[in-house]
Amino acid sequence: MILGYKAIPGETPYFFGKVPGPDGTPHDRRFVRILCGLILPQLKEQFGAVIVLGELFRSTGPIDLTGLAISMGSWLEIETALEQFRRDLKMSHIIVEGEENREVLRRIPGLRYAAGEVPFLTYAAPKHALAEIGRQKVNTLITEGRLHIEHLTSSMDRDPEQSAKALQCAVMYALENKTFYRQPRRQQGLAGLIGLDGL
Repeated sequence: MILGYKAIPGETPYFFGKVPGPDGTPHDRRFVRILCGLILPQLKEQFGAVIVLGELFRSTGPIDLTGLAISMGSWLEIETALEQFRRDLKMSHIIVEGEENREVLRRIPGLRYAAGEVPFLTYAAPKHALAEIGRQKVNTLITEGRLHIEHLTSSMDRDPEQSAKALQCAVMYALENKTFYRQPRRQQGLAGLIGLDGL
């Protein structure tokens, strides 16, 4: 899957592309953010996990997230996946477990791909993201049909604990940091431009 990015001056930028729906059929989708939850491997034999979510572009209504990609494995596999996801999915936000892990991302050259055109931001997840509240929020979104990850669950089974943590980081960040949609400017009529309003 490859997404495009469109930024028009004065309008809310968005990501676009064909994304498989629950039945596997591709549908045109627009996303306002592409979020990446990342858990880095801390031990040599431990897996890391990276999951990419697209936030549906809609200025009203509750947040709606779609799973776009997932990868798990060693540090080298995670680094390779991050670079690939940046090129293909143009992920704009990477959310890591702690502030110290943001420094690690600065040393991955492939993450700077198209940085002058597509936003690239890193954040630490809220401290409670990996606590019980984070797990409950993820479950609530799934139950309400606002987090679509059914097609990724078989991949998540490779390391359920690490993939759940990556998902919680991304979801909790998205819930606590709402997207700002730019309001389109109202066009003034001729009367407004020449000062005839009210006459």
